[in-house]
Amino acid sequence: MPFDARLNLLKRDTENYWKKLRSNHNDPLPTQQEYVEKLLPREMEEIEAPQACKTLVLLVGHSVEPLLQAVWAYQPQTLVLILNHQYGETCSGWDFAGYICTLFSKFPPERQVSNERILPSVIDEATPVQVFS
Repeated sequence: MPFDARLNLLKRDTENYWKKLRSNHNDPLPTQQEYVEKLLPREMEEIEAPQACKTLVLLVGHSVEPLLQAVWAYQPQTLVLILNHQYGETCSGWDFAGYICTLFSKFPPERQVSNERILPSVIDEATPVQVFS
């Protein structure tokens, strides 16, 4: 399939993903798992793969897709997740770390980071001192 046709199809499927995610905002996990299994590999085919890294440090906000893309692309040996104390009213940083790890577990085996090499760290306040310490 020509590049322009693949790109248009990818754009359409990405827009459909965002619509589906918005309509399932109370339980996004199944939609995001589908993203990891079907859409993310197609997105990553279209970029030039960067060099793999030993350690990748990610500042975790509310949007998981950039995290998934970074881990897929960089294939780190060790992954450090810096999380906020709370995500919304009912989700702690530790719970959100577990949620993200569930999504990472849907990666193909050659793209996965072993669980013992994923290091979450929850900070009380997102001040520069706490984030960078």
